[in-house]
Amino acid sequence: MFYQEGTASSIDSSSNSQGRDVGATGVFDPHLNGEKLTFQRKDDAFVDDETGSTWNLFGRAISGRLAGKKLTPIVHWGSQLWFSWAVFKPDTVVYRGK
Repeated sequence: MFYQEGTASSIDSSSNSQGRDVGATGVFDPHLNGEKLTFQRKDDAFVDDETGSTWNLFGRAISGRLAGKKLTPIVHWGSQLWFSWAVFKPDTVVYRGK
């Protein structure tokens, strides 16, 4: 799962711009071209250990050897409702990797 801060929610405010930052998530199959990728968070992006390619929150490689490639999303209820979950369960721990 990729998680990135910077997305506000209007669920606890009258507008998104005044809402609490609850972040956003993306969940992807880490397999690409027969290889399993592992990721580290670096600044505002994610970098795979295998090729050093940089990925965005949408599962697209934006630089490196895999630039332009896209991971297959895994549909789950968490991505669509994360904004709500984060507001009502603020103590939820998000695994941040190594």
